[in-house]
Amino acid sequence: VGILLQMFLAADPLWWRYMLLICILPGLGSLPFVCLYYPESPHWLLVNKKQAELEALLLQLAATNGVEPLEGGKCAPCSEAEEHTGSFILRQEWWRKYDVADIAELFSAPLRGSTIFCTAVWVVCGFVYYGHIFIYPVLLEDVWHLTASEAYS
Repeated sequence: VGILLQMFLAADPLWWRYMLLICILPGLGSLPFVCLYYPESPHWLLVNKKQAELEALLLQLAATNGVEPLEGGKCAPCSEAEEHTGSFILRQEWWRKYDVADIAELFSAPLRGSTIFCTAVWVVCGFVYYGHIFIYPVLLEDVWHLTASEAYS
């Protein structure tokens, strides 16, 4: 798709900006729907002691997947779950110190490594993927002296 669009936009020196815009639009268009209709995770509901919402979500997920929920969809309250999981994260309750809405917290000591790692992976994947799409027509022209239509005919 990228090569075909580049053929039509080749005369415009800003063709790469149009290509980038085309790649970004589906994500931007779906963002409001994800924010409005995507349910909270069961873990988040458990940690924030939203027991009724958690059980309703588990029942909905079980019905969607066509399975019978364990224990009738009932969950242990968060205090009991903390005792039984043995999870460091649940026992230490480190999440209570942070307000999720504050972006600066992504670079605080406990989250800094994960934030940098995820950002680096995202940037590398983006450059690898879009680098192939955008550099291929240039290589066709500069290295092999072909246009995209000549290369595929």
